[in-house]
Amino acid sequence: MRIWMGALAATLAVVLPARDALACGGFFCSRSPVDQSAEHILFVMGPGTTTMVVQIAYSGGDADFSWVLPLGAVPDAESLEVFPQLALTSLAANTGPVFMMPQECWYWGAEDAATGGNPPPNAGGTRNDDVTVHVREEVGPYDVAVVESQDSSALVNWLRTNGYRITEVMEPYVDIYTAEGMKFLALKLLPDADVSQIQPLKLTLPGEAPMIPVRLTAIAAEPEMGILATIVGEQRYESANWPSLSIRDDEITYDPYNVWGANGTNWTALVARKVDEAGGRGFVTEFAGATQPFLDQVRNSPVNNTDQEAARNALISVLEGRPYLTRLYTRLSPEEMSTDPIFRRSELGDVDRVHQLSRIVDGVDMCPANTPVQPDPCAFVTCGAGGMCRTDAEGRTGCACLAEATARPMTTSTGTGTVVCQDARMSFVNPGDRDDATGELIADPCLTTSCGEHGRCVAVNLTPTCSCDRGYIAVNGEGGARCVAPSSPIPPEFYARTLPEPAHPGRNGVEPRPSRRIDAGCACAVPNAELPAGFLALVVGLGLLRARRRGAVALVAAVMSGCGTETPAPTVEIGTGESRYESLSDGQDVELVRGAQGGYHMWMSLRSQGLDPEKVWLDVETRVNGDKSTSSTVTRLTSQDDNDVLVGWPLIIAEPERVDGQLMEVHVTLTDEQGDAADASISVRPHMPVAS
Repeated sequence: MRIWMGALAATLAVVLPARDALACGGFFCSRSPVDQSAEHILFVMGPGTTTMVVQIAYSGGDADFSWVLPLGAVPDAESLEVFPQLALTSLAANTGPVFMMPQECWYWGAEDAATGGNPPPNAGGTRNDDVTVHVREEVGPYDVAVVESQDSSALVNWLRTNGYRITEVMEPYVDIYTAEGMKFLALKLLPDADVSQIQPLKLTLPGEAPMIPVRLTAIAAEPEMGILATIVGEQRYESANWPSLSIRDDEITYDPYNVWGANGTNWTALVARKVDEAGGRGFVTEFAGATQPFLDQVRNSPVNNTDQEAARNALISVLEGRPYLTRLYTRLSPEEMSTDPIFRRSELGDVDRVHQLSRIVDGVDMCPANTPVQPDPCAFVTCGAGGMCRTDAEGRTGCACLAEATARPMTTSTGTGTVVCQDARMSFVNPGDRDDATGELIADPCLTTSCGEHGRCVAVNLTPTCSCDRGYIAVNGEGGARCVAPSSPIPPEFYARTLPEPAHPGRNGVEPRPSRRIDAGCACAVPNAELPAGFLALVVGLGLLRARRRGAVALVAAVMSGCGTETPAPTVEIGTGESRYESLSDGQDVELVRGAQGGYHMWMSLRSQGLDPEKVWLDVETRVNGDKSTSSTVTRLTSQDDNDVLVGWPLIIAEPERVDGQLMEVHVTLTDEQGDAADASISVRPHMPVAS
């Protein structure tokens, strides 16, 4: 019997909690590197059953916490319990790859050769209209429900009514799994619990073919997100529907100075590249072999506190009586999460976790006679399926991205800053959308972000990312990503590549603005007709609703006179001011403002009439000495002195020294939901503030 199961954090802000600071306790004090951004799932195979332990990754407020897991069967209600986070963290830290440096290298002694790691069911249920509630339990800090329905709308309504947060962007994925006959396990925090109490969840289901539902994970996944699956049972496991990938020891580049972390190797970058080359699917088997050495280590490890004791007992219960452990690792971007990996028993042999690094890597002698070789920094970087690594003039690594992708500043699995090219089509929440809790327009995080003069900021899932000009790379520097020139050119054939088509794309950055109306003005197309009074009242009423404060009287006059009068054309004026609109004259000097976190901006304010203020698209273009910069956002206008205004919009100046005292042209376009639009232009002279 095939049982579908897996782990996902279906939230809009997903990161793993930092690793516990551990007092030394043997197995619970390993210094091995752990992919701190990976989703970790432990499968414990039993006769006819699979127990799953999943790490729940979440960062956000208590009220916003939501976690949803598609299941192929109803879990045993008695099996639902929390599992010590320390047990999962320690298992990950002690079963991962170990890298042995070449001993003939003069700068490594035999005593330094080994680095990184230790040596080697509820059957019934209740019905609620079209939804069957199989389980409703309190488990640790969680209110847990397992529900099923043939109607995805009914299922979503039930979850929302009962306080489980399901966002609009999740609904198409709920449709997919509902159509496949899946059940859903949903978690929310109990009223007296908070996010500090979040722990891994353990549950047991019938069947012996586990699965990870990555399609739903794509909603909230980070670019190049690590997924670590550990399976303990009678024999080795492998993915049934994804290829098994391998990495030869002589492919592994290493850094004697350990600048790049991960024991100085490019292991995680290699895994990501292998997956990209395989079309976005595949697992690398990092270890396959006996559990006994790990069980012995756990049993013999001293424990210094109750947390370590609980973790030791939990791991003993998992490893005892199960002779084989398989550790599988992959790195995926959201656009690659189009199918769910299923795991099966494998007849393949053991895989050693120890790697003997080669002296010669890609034809380069890593052990020259006098000085350690400095490896290519790009060997340790992955830019994603839509990116190419290059260094800049300062030696920093960065990524050029395809047209469909944008560069997102991130932290690597070892804690260093980087950027990854992510598919901008996988943006599910965008500026101008309304918050599902408050109904308010969501602000644009690019409002206070600049990518430099060779790129523009694009909000992808409300995270500022950079779309760089062709031939430029994004680097992760102070204040976020910036678009700069690479030290060597990007080959033209790179831009001919395409990203894989995502299963269910979102939207690309800012919501597309309505087409600009070219026929605004005449409100009626039936001149000289005699209209019944009731119809006239209806037309006027609709006009008032639509026009609100923008020329409703003119609309009435147009109807009564048979289209003899047009509504006034919308207008917009460019001014300045942080908290109130202040007029500007052409060529006027404007002092730049230094931001609290560095950088400079000019306060721009707009004054408008004739547009629907509830939702407007703002496009801004600036030119200085021929260099152009553009930005877009969705916002609303507020009322001030009988006008609609946007006050205190920070116009970011990427390189203030270059524009100091220069004439800067500013052009803006405002467009409302009906397609009515207004344009304005002005020239100003920004100047740096006078030092006090």
